Amino acid sequence: MKRIAIIGPVLALLTACSEPAPKHVLRTGGTHDCAHETRVTVEASGIAMSFKGVCERIVVKGDGNTITAASVAGIEIIGKGNTVTIEAVDRIHVSGSENAVRYRKSLTRVTAFSTYGYNNDIAQVQ
Repeated sequence: MKRIAIIGPVLALLTACSEPAPKHVLRTGGTHDCAHETRVTVEASGIAMSFKGVCERIVVKGDGNTITAASVAGIEIIGKGNTVTIEAVDRIHVSGSENAVRYRKSLTRVTAFSTYGYNNDIAQVQ
């Protein structure tokens, strides 16, 4: 029974990471309301970006970004030195190095995550 519980989140994570990147692209810092567009790609370096509402998917491509999100079903971080803080999330995928992800709770189920690269840090905080 435990194998099924583990396989489910892993399959969901793999499915989310194999989806094409969202077409809505943000290249400058600021605030994005996910009520208007739930699937977003951030292509920038050195910016601060916050997301309010419930996002379906966020992809961050770049280095040294500071990202804050209220709720996101899945997030993918590609780059170096990004700092990401999320209130609620189900899937986290990190590629690159020296990225830090902090999340408070799962959005709908147990949070699944994967990381490729070195010195990436993903942790649940209270």
